[in-house]
Formats: sequence, structure tokens, C-alpha cells
Amino acid sequence: MNQKYKLPPELSELEASVANRRRDKADADLRRDILANVHAELQTPLKKSNNWWSFAGAVAACLLLAMNIAIGSVDVSDYSSDAGVNTTDVNETTRLVQDLLPELSREQARRHSMVLSGARPNALP
Repeated sequence: MNQKYKLPPELSELEASVANRRRDKADADLRRDILANVHAELQTPLKKSNNWWSFAGAVAACLLLAMNIAIGSVDVSDYSSDAGVNTTDVNETTRLVQDLLPELSREQARRHSMVLSGARPNALP
């Protein structure tokens, strides 16, 4: 182990006991059974489902992913002062966003209000 990252004595002891434990090899029958079951599962075609709840769950997962990506991109976007939006509207929207989400910093609330106002962000590096 690299001396730069020395573990505390308790963790070092635990690491040594885990590293020195007895390891049994799987017997040939167990290995054969596992490989046969994995092969059978890989050959089985996927079951088609017409379940409406499965579809709704997939749509909800896609929407959550899209919202997460959108919010993440807002946090790393940079808006210039000449973004083509009314600054009075942006300031009012920023205040409303901060009232709604007090955990956001002023800068984060301003970024969200710029998006809501239709501002175009500067190109990201």
C-alpha cells in the first residue's frame, strides 16, 4: 500500500484479516450449474408486456432523467449581460425563485430565472 495513504490501525487490521481469509474454490459441479443457468437465461427471449404501469414508469423515468439533465445544465451555464432578456423581469423572477426555493443561492436562482426568461447561454467550453 502507498505510504501516502496509510490506514488507521483498525482498518489495517480488518484489511489484513480479509486478505488472509481462507478461500474455497467452487467445485466443478457448481461451476457447471451456474454456467448452464446463465446460458439458459441469456437464451430466453425477453417477455413482452403490455402493462400500462410499466409504460408509465418508463415515461416517468425518462422525464426525471430529462429534468435532471436540464437542471444540471442550468447550473453550469453562463449567461452574459446581453442575453436578450428584460433585466427587470429577470430580477423579479429571481426573487420569486428564491422565495420558492430558499436553499438556492442568488446566482443559482438567477440562472434559473434566465432560463425561464428564454435567455440563450454562452457556449460552454
